[in-house]
Amino acid sequence: GGQAFTQTLKLGDRTPEVQKLQEFLITEGLLPDTARTGFFGPLTQTALITFQRNSGSISSSERGILGSGTRSLINAMLTAKATTTPTNSGQAIAKQENSKIAFTKPLKLGSRGDDVKNLQLFLNANGVTVSVAGPGSQGQETTYYGPATARAITRFQEAYRSDILTPNNLSRGTGYFGPATLKKLNTLLK
Repeated sequence: GGQAFTQTLKLGDRTPEVQKLQEFLITEGLLPDTARTGFFGPLTQTALITFQRNSGSISSSERGILGSGTRSLINAMLTAKATTTPTNSGQAIAKQENSKIAFTKPLKLGSRGDDVKNLQLFLNANGVTVSVAGPGSQGQETTYYGPATARAITRFQEAYRSDILTPNNLSRGTGYFGPATLKKLNTLLK
């Protein structure tokens, strides 16, 4: 709670809300961790524009500015985030669907198909959220393996580092749903 944005923020601003905006953009994967500066610079502006473009419902007059439309969208997403607990009703549904599925082939950025949708259902149901709102969010899973799916897979890989990454001499998740990740996910489905 208490996360709501109230101010219009733009290039050159330096307020506590700017830092809050940066933290939001960091969790969305649009800004690097080091960008928590509290100063609304070009990097923050670019990330905000990307976010606005991705959400598609923001008027062009707010491009690169945290105006009322963008604020209400982010506030709604933060509220949704705060109220989404991993034990939601969606979990039971996905678990039932999961009992019938096993993943058989690797998937990567750009892959399409029912496997991708099942993968997003699994991730959303297990607390590795693909997207907080819009396509890929719970109940709006898609058949397209985009950047959000890749980020969720990276988080999944890092959560099961010892089973997936370490045996392959990797220190960080790759976002590629390859054989090791596939095997681990299938064992979790059983």
